[in-house]
Amino acid sequence: MTKLAIFGANGYAGDAIRSEALARGHDVLAFSRSGKPRAGSANTEIATGNIHDAEAVKAVAEQVDVLVVAMPAHEIDGKKLADAIPALLAISDSTGTRLAIVGGAGSLQVSEGGPKLMEGEKFPPIALPEATAHGEMLALLRGADKGRWFYLSPAMMFGAHAPQEPVGAYTLGGDVMIKDSRGMSAIGDKDYAKAFLDEIDTPAHENQRFSVIGAY
Repeated sequence: MTKLAIFGANGYAGDAIRSEALARGHDVLAFSRSGKPRAGSANTEIATGNIHDAEAVKAVAEQVDVLVVAMPAHEIDGKKLADAIPALLAISDSTGTRLAIVGGAGSLQVSEGGPKLMEGEKFPPIALPEATAHGEMLALLRGADKGRWFYLSPAMMFGAHAPQEPVGAYTLGGDVMIKDSRGMSAIGDKDYAKAFLDEIDTPAHENQRFSVIGAY
């Protein structure tokens, strides 16, 4: 059994990851900024936790094997998620706890050697702050010389705004956006959570960003 702490456990991805982890018999500590569960979720026990409180996060990290970061990357209350990365890496380095990060799709390349998805003319302007902030965070992770982490980018179509039916299977990729048999880049929360927990249970992408789509 693995012990996980999930920050952002009441979000779209965080709630699905928590459900999948519990279904696998893992021990889970759940945190959110509000301390309130996701509306309609069966996961009702959740504590208040701030990812930017390094001392509190370290105390949690000392109790778990994996620290899941499933929070928005854009600026909230004057801080971006990237601002917490140096402290999180230092905590990982000192405790041995692995950082498991719910990533973004905007920094994926549309083709080998091509531009990033978020650099395209059709990329929604409303999504650009989040995509840019994720890009900053990924750069910090890749430039670090300490800590253990993985960063899983979802398909382009992922989130409460673009729900997908679960298929129970997925396809992994790297830095280049991949597409399914329909020519789409999409994944639902349950299939994303399955890929995320598979990486936790059987590490294969140490200190790497990788990506995933549903196997439709």
